[in-house]
Amino acid sequence: MAGGKIELQAPPEVLALLPGVIEVWADAAHPPGGSPCSQAAREALLELARSLQSELESGVTVLHCPRRMRASLRQAIDWQRAQTDDAEQRDRLDRLHRTLDGGAQ
Repeated sequence: MAGGKIELQAPPEVLALLPGVIEVWADAAHPPGGSPCSQAAREALLELARSLQSELESGVTVLHCPRRMRASLRQAIDWQRAQTDDAEQRDRLDRLHRTLDGGAQ
């Protein structure tokens, strides 16, 4: 975790959820046209989602995120979990949350 980064290591099907979860959260929490601060947060989230998606497409098995984004990622995962009735999806989101908190998968 050097350099202000956190490492996320989990099965590919769990890690693959993260970019989409971040994008949905960015739209929900910071819709287009909001305050300048909100738009800056939105752009930071969307840029992180693009970066993580690129990492996943290159075949990495461990994702790296800025440590300062951890709270936003927790909120995104929690919000997405509350939006789904699918038990399997909830389980994967729970695993993603544990991964974010450094738990073993």
